[in-house]
Amino acid sequence: MKQKLAPISKTKFVLSGILTGLLCVVIIASCTKSSSSTTVNPFLGTWNGSTTCTGSATPTSGTVTLTGSTTTVNITGNCGNGTCYKSYSYPASVSGNSFSLATTTFQDNCGASYTISSNGSISGNTLTIVAYAASPTGSGTCTFTGTK
Repeated sequence: MKQKLAPISKTKFVLSGILTGLLCVVIIASCTKSSSSTTVNPFLGTWNGSTTCTGSATPTSGTVTLTGSTTTVNITGNCGNGTCYKSYSYPASVSGNSFSLATTTFQDNCGASYTISSNGSISGNTLTIVAYAASPTGSGTCTFTGTK
């Protein structure tokens, strides 16, 4: 034989359901996206294009992948030959749709000094990077132009 639930039990059940529903609403509301905006660095990602150089600089690949943070872009490159070869990576400061790396001096694995500087900008969906390098054997400027 079935037992009838007392009216108080139905009330407890309904209140329990309402409280559970309210708890779910509170949890969902606390997980919603904040209204504050996050700065997105427009330079980050892979860009395809071409590089032209003047002086003793040598063009590299037509693909540039930029990494960094919301306020920097890592400028990477290589200098030196053979056992002197050395890779570098320096953070450039981002401001709006442009970035700049102040003149920086470093040494390759054989002790030769190199001076580099770079700047870049985005116009529409086109990235332009201009990089300058000077070494004991010469100097040159390379310009990369590409799109994502």
